[in-house]
Amino acid sequence: MKKNLTLLALLLGFAAAAQPDRFNREQQRERIEAAKIGYLTNALNLSVEESQKFWPVYNELQNKEMELRESTRSKLEELGKLDENTSEKALEKLLLDVGQTHVQVEQLRLDYLDDFIQVIGARKTAQLLRAEREFGRKMMERMQERGSEGRGPARDLDRRRERGPQAPFAPRP
Repeated sequence: MKKNLTLLALLLGFAAAAQPDRFNREQQRERIEAAKIGYLTNALNLSVEESQKFWPVYNELQNKEMELRESTRSKLEELGKLDENTSEKALEKLLLDVGQTHVQVEQLRLDYLDDFIQVIGARKTAQLLRAEREFGRKMMERMQERGSEGRGPARDLDRRRERGPQAPFAPRP
């Protein structure tokens, strides 16, 4: 029964992620997170006791990661708005800030690794890492499928590939 519910949540999440842009970004993120929870629950086969300890730690990590990724996203947007008159020094600082944020995300994951080992053991922590990677790969495949149907981010990537390389500060069409 538990596996059926988990599988249902996973399928609903994948189906929602494949829907056209009628959902806003926040709703899509929530549906993907629900699918991810179902996928991880199924992959890790957590006991009730393990679940009660694991999910608060995992959610805390995810929230901290999201804050860091939002910081990276805003810095990358700022980088995209720069023009040819931007000084090398300002550009260098922004690039180093982006790199530092990536390092902080990886350090955060390393810091939480011990917590996961304490809560669910080394074997299930290894399964967690593998399941997260598999989930991400499956989501990317779904997005690429959507792109080949003429919708979604993969379509935009195909258009950029057709245009060829652009100058770093060239205006976007």
